[in-house]
Amino acid sequence: ETLGEALQGTELEFSGLDIDFKKGMEQTKYCEITLDEEKLFALTYAVKNHYWYQMYLDDLPIWGIVGEVRDGVHYVWTHKKLEIGFNGQQIVDVNLTSEHKVQ
Repeated sequence: ETLGEALQGTELEFSGLDIDFKKGMEQTKYCEITLDEEKLFALTYAVKNHYWYQMYLDDLPIWGIVGEVRDGVHYVWTHKKLEIGFNGQQIVDVNLTSEHKVQ
């Protein structure tokens, strides 16, 4: 745990995503999950209550939402697209776009 984590009350975990600096990447399946009743309830609860998550890339924060409710139907965003801006050898901007919602 870093001092920043302790002061913010967070605990960071490595995502396992390998990102090479200044190299494009094709869409890649990162994970797959089978939902049992308990996991489905937890995911539905997270979507209904507007849960979001936070990641960091080169100490820049990235926020994303788990899903959305539209007309009483719960959707989960299954694809995350990162756009990384740089200046020389330094990352200066990161944008996350959530795509491909599923019911």
